[in-house]
Amino acid sequence: EASLVSVSSSQAWSSPAVGPSMATVVLQNELETLKSALEHERKLRELDHRRAENEKQRWDRKVKFAVEEAEEAARLLEETREESDTHIRDLREQHRQSLAELRDYQERLMQLEL
Repeated sequence: EASLVSVSSSQAWSSPAVGPSMATVVLQNELETLKSALEHERKLRELDHRRAENEKQRWDRKVKFAVEEAEEAARLLEETREESDTHIRDLREQHRQSLAELRDYQERLMQLEL
């Protein structure tokens, strides 16, 4: 772009007594407008890129948090399952002992009745 502008400018100003032609002024104005539009578009793209990056980081944090929560829930579930298994074993043992005591009392009672 710079070389085109310098060539156009040098050609436009080649005869200093006449000054720049109307076409040259229009083209220079159009060039400035296009440069401004291009810069504006670059800034918009940069802003979009930053927003997209921020959004990605936000989703990454959410996913990380969700994974941590799922892992914690799985750990708690396993702990609860182990505790439940232990309680069930203890209850079964207590039930077995209670049945043994009941049989023992029934045998004693039967011997007393005889």
